[in-house]
Amino acid sequence: MHKNKDGSSVLESIILSSPFMVFRWKIAPDWPVEYVSPNISLLGYDPSDFLEGRVSWPEITHPDDVPRLEKEVSVFLENKKYSFSQQYRIYTEKREIRWMQDWNEVIMKDGEPIAIQGLLLDVTERILAQHKAESMRMKLEEALSKALSEFLPICMHCKSIKDGKGAWTKLEKYLTARTKARLSHGLCPACAQKHYGMSEVEG
Repeated sequence: MHKNKDGSSVLESIILSSPFMVFRWKIAPDWPVEYVSPNISLLGYDPSDFLEGRVSWPEITHPDDVPRLEKEVSVFLENKKYSFSQQYRIYTEKREIRWMQDWNEVIMKDGEPIAIQGLLLDVTERILAQHKAESMRMKLEEALSKALSEFLPICMHCKSIKDGKGAWTKLEKYLTARTKARLSHGLCPACAQKHYGMSEVEG
């Protein structure tokens, strides 16, 4: 293995300068950590916390996620799926919740799985952005559903709309007052032909 001048391996230097953390867990109760890269410090921990048993992986994993993760791993092993990825929440040393994604490989010995090693990446910002986008989508769908479910009296000639207070309002004003839409005026092809004898309308 190639070494740097300070004696560290090139691979270790690459890992330390990246956001990816490297773990190796023994397949046993409480998932004892056999190796963890020094950049676990990104989460506020020291490698010795895990290697000397002061901190366990299930202990820092969100309690709502632990049963799911253990069940998933059990199913993967039963189905002889030895390469897989999982997503879950963990607590940093300061008890902040972070979303993690890992990519794992099962280590075999004499035909039996003995350990799992993988890369771990903090994906909190991506997950929060997805949650925000999903929340906005749901709010828009709710607003649209509510708008479409309302009975709106509309004049059959001028297309004005009667609001909840009994006042008649031009369609354009009604829409701009209740939505973020900004309306522009133009001609559809049918009206352009009917009123102006134009076969096409630009724009």
